[in-house]
Amino acid sequence: MSSPAPQMVPLIARLYFLAGIAARLYLLAGLIAAVAGRAPSNPALRLLWWADAALCAADPATRIPVGMAADELASRIGWDTAALAPLLGRTRRRDRTLLEAS
Repeated sequence: MSSPAPQMVPLIARLYFLAGIAARLYLLAGLIAAVAGRAPSNPALRLLWWADAALCAADPATRIPVGMAADELASRIGWDTAALAPLLGRTRRRDRTLLEAS
């Protein structure tokens, strides 16, 4: 039995991931500098920080519909079905037990 070949992650996906890490590190550095009283006086750097903050906040929200659509195309169960599966499973087992007992 052979193991499946590992899937290669495209370079653009890796770069997107690294850009997200760099953006959050820039936010953290800016926050630390502001708390320490050493925030840059350059308006371009301040604008870049605020734009980065807005984009980092909006990015996860924009990925939700895309991920849900991809799951639907791949015929994977949705979050609502997955969240209710344990409850539905217990209900079915309980019903089966009640039917067998009667």
